[in-house]
Amino acid sequence: MSNIVLSADHLPRDATFNTQTKVFEWTAIEGEDSVRIRAKDLAFNLTATHEIVFQ
Repeated sequence: MSNIVLSADHLPRDATFNTQTKVFEWTAIEGEDSVRIRAKDLAFNLTATHEIVFQ
């Protein structure tokens, strides 16, 4: 059992993030957008956040 929980708290319009399969799906459109993915370690109460900007 993994102690790492992934979540997406900022997704582009029409994007999905499946927390069970860890799959992010999105068809990009012209322009700039971003996605923010969080990884939380439940055993040590640590959180890492990564933001990706699409241009």
